[in-house]
Amino acid sequence: MKMRNALKIALIVPHLEEGGMPKLVSTMSRAWADMHEVTVVLLISGMEKNYAVSGRIVELAPRGRSIAGKALAVVRRILRAGKLRRRERFDAVISFGSAANAVNVLSRRGERIILTEHNIKSQENRSWGLAGRFYDAMISRLYNRADSVLAISRAMKEDLESHYGVKSVTLVHNPHDLADIAEKGRAALPAHLAFLESESFIAAVGPTDERKGFLHLVRAFSLMRLKIPYLKLVIVGKRGPLHDEIAAACARLGIADAVIFAGFLSNPYPVMARASLYACTSLREGLPNVIIESLALGVPVVSTDCVSGPREILQNGAAPDGSAVTDEMVDCGALVPVFSPVRAGDPLTREESLFAKAAAELLLDAERYESARESALRRSLDFSVHSIMSRYESLCTKEG
Repeated sequence: MKMRNALKIALIVPHLEEGGMPKLVSTMSRAWADMHEVTVVLLISGMEKNYAVSGRIVELAPRGRSIAGKALAVVRRILRAGKLRRRERFDAVISFGSAANAVNVLSRRGERIILTEHNIKSQENRSWGLAGRFYDAMISRLYNRADSVLAISRAMKEDLESHYGVKSVTLVHNPHDLADIAEKGRAALPAHLAFLESESFIAAVGPTDERKGFLHLVRAFSLMRLKIPYLKLVIVGKRGPLHDEIAAACARLGIADAVIFAGFLSNPYPVMARASLYACTSLREGLPNVIIESLALGVPVVSTDCVSGPREILQNGAAPDGSAVTDEMVDCGALVPVFSPVRAGDPLTREESLFAKAAAELLLDAERYESARESALRRSLDFSVHSIMSRYESLCTKEG
């Protein structure tokens, strides 16, 4: 990335505890560490910080408990952000997600402002009731006041333009520090997972909740074991609301000894790097960073063709999200249809069978598997810090 004159840049994010946006801010701040003066502004003070950043951290206000307390916290954040901006005179302020975007616009003090969106808001806000309607109105009224609005996937860009009337949304994928991912992937496995060094396994990362589709994954995995009896499944992530139901399904299917719930790992990359395959069974996504990280580790991916992101990553957006009607082989792995709803004891569905078929066939075809590994590494380069950060830098100046 070509170096320009140093800029003063603020990055506004809700927190650094866990999730795609905190990880993105961490990557961006470290990428700019030797080029620009970066301040990371946290909307919510007092939360755990699980991602390291380069530059100063400023925290605005604690989370409110009551409705009135939450409203007061928002006002405090806007006022404190405005005071910080008057004092620091930033060249540009970039915000991540709707809450941060609102604070960014409403505390503006003359600098360039860039808003980024990380979800399909018309869908997400619909599930939030009154709060969702508030965010709908806020997006429609505030986003066009920014210098630039970025979306991290094609579906998000189209959603902002068609549902909210946001003009000229720019598609910019999340940057990834590929060298850092590779280095962390070479680290030793945690002690309780050291036995995986001698195992063949597929990996999945995320909490055991409804969105990640892990109930479907274990059901599909039970079919894979019929063809590859030595294969194991490792699920890395926090215990979610469906954990007990998923564990019970494993016992009922006779695969409890082959499914490892590894729990949350601050560095999941050693597990991912040693996996034969990454399984993305999500019912919906924004832009799944973990797929990009798997590609960077040379691990092929079999994913549901959910909205949004997997197809855009694995096939470079050659067709709309959600178009897979059967298992579809792509350069970096395979895409399969999104799963139909099930209860734990229901018979296996067509979609679960297709997932198992696509994954097993990829693992058992040595020539195609090696080709998918090579394609994964090549495709990951399109999401590198060097490929993406120059676009952010241009937007922080009048060149954007």
